[in-house]
Amino acid sequence: MFRLEPGKHSNLERHSHEHGVVIMHGRARLQINEEFFELNPMDVAYISGNDLHQFMVLGSEPLGFLCVIKARK
Repeated sequence: MFRLEPGKHSNLERHSHEHGVVIMHGRARLQINEEFFELNPMDVAYISGNDLHQFMVLGSEPLGFLCVIKARK
């Protein structure tokens, strides 16, 4: 579970693993490579491995999201 305060954003990053993200509360603007998406509570996003991505908080409510990745064996 990740939490970002209003006016904040995650790092602009890329990594080799794919992951799914579920917005639990708040609103976000998600950048994936050159595209941007607005997300609301219970929206789900898929980010492929090595995609450049960043979450930006929209509005005055904190953003909470779950990041789901494949378990390592």
